[in-house]
Parts: sequence; structure tokens; C-alpha cells
Amino acid sequence: MTTNQKIWSLSRNQLAKAVASLGYPEEFADLLAKQLGSPKAIDRLASYIRQAHPDSVEMIVDEMVSIQEEIAAWREKKVFREASEGYNTWLNSEERLNREEENTGELTAERTGGMRDLYIRSMSLPEPLSRDSYLNGLPVVKHLAEHGIEFHKQVTFFVGENGSGKSTLIEALAISQRFNPEGGTKNFNFHTSDTHSELHDYLRVARGVIYPKDGYFLRAESFYNTATYIDDIGTAHNYGGSLHSQSHGESFIALVENRFGGHGLVYPG
Repeated sequence: MTTNQKIWSLSRNQLAKAVASLGYPEEFADLLAKQLGSPKAIDRLASYIRQAHPDSVEMIVDEMVSIQEEIAAWREKKVFREASEGYNTWLNSEERLNREEENTGELTAERTGGMRDLYIRSMSLPEPLSRDSYLNGLPVVKHLAEHGIEFHKQVTFFVGENGSGKSTLIEALAISQRFNPEGGTKNFNFHTSDTHSELHDYLRVARGVIYPKDGYFLRAESFYNTATYIDDIGTAHNYGGSLHSQSHGESFIALVENRFGGHGLVYPG
């Protein structure tokens, strides 16, 4: 038996014990282990069973499917990131830049800095919203529809009167990039109430050639819920401890100091 087979067998045995503690046969554990495949995925399901004590087969299978979906999403993201990094390497190569300069007779935008380092280059509304949408009354939505918004710097501030649509715009931009509507990373999966607008469905976002390595939607109004979710999934140590154990301002500082590593998109709303 190889080392990998031994590791898989150990994980499978732990899952079998967890399943047996609920009164289910060992054959059920074998089925689950084969479906999950990797020892890490099997360990996750075994940990869920030990902690949650699900009272039905359906709940266990639902958790297994959830784990499989997360793994599939992670693999898809990894493939996209590797492809993006390969493209960026070629795009920023001296050979390509020199060739373009020879063809155009002038420095390229990449050579002079230009918009190469921007993760988001612009956003616009190519299609009108529904006539009865309250969004039509927001100044920022009117500006998007008529002119769009272009970004030229790595940090952008949105300034305007209350009710002008600043938070609505940032929310729509974050959701359009697959961030959780109530805050956190793209992997956060919780919600208390679907109060976000439909603006993200209409928003057209032009992304830069460089793919961000990280990202976070820092939504102040639901940050309490985000902090609770972080505690619930057991990752508070990544933030220097529970954010609930600090003041509101301290928790924001802890988030920035422990979670933001650079080379990413941050949407403070």
C-alpha cells in the first residue's frame, strides 16, 4: 500500500467511525468516501458529522455535495488564475513590448504604466433598467448610463451627497465580481436578508489584464454579520482573533492588518 493509499484509508476509517456513531452502516461511509475522493474532503465531512450530529442521511449527503461544489469552484478558480498569470507574463514580456514599439514607433501604454496595473478599468450600463426601478432616480446610475466610469488610478474614492448612490454602486460592482452581497471574500456564503439591488445584473465591468490575487468586500452596515460568520466557520485566527471581541474601529484595523496582503481588490462600502 502506497503512502497516499494509507492516508486515504485513515481518512476513510475516521469517516466510518463518525457515520457509525449515528447508526449508519460502514457501506454508507464507503460510498461517501468514494464520492469525495480526496482525504481532505473526507476529513471535512467526518468533522461535520462529529460536530453537527446530522439527524438524517439527506443532511449528510447535502454536506457532501456542498464540499464537492466548493472543491470544483476552487479548481476552476485555480485554472483561471494560472491561465491569467501565463497571459500576464506574456503580455508584460520585454519581447512583446519591444515588438509592439517597433510596429507602432512609440511607447506602449504598458511600458509607460498606463492602465496595466488596474484590476478594473471601467464600468457602464449598456442596457436600460426596468422603468419602475428606483435605481433610475440615483444620480450615479444616470451617470453610468450616459457616460460610464473609467478608472485611472489604483485607489478610487467615490464622493457624493447622501442618496446619490455611492454604496449602491460599490455593492453592485462587488457582486458583479462574485463577492458575497453582505461582505467578505468570494468564498463567504451567508446571508440574512436579500436587500441588495439588481444593479449588478445590468452592470458591464471591463477588467484589466492582471488578475487580482485576493479580494474583499468590506461592507460596514453588515460587518457584524460578517464577523459572526467568521467565528462560525472557525477562521477567526486569520483575523487576529474574534472580531466581536474588539470595538468597531479595532475590528476594522484588525481586518486590514491581518487579512489584506496586497495585490487584491478591496471594496469598502
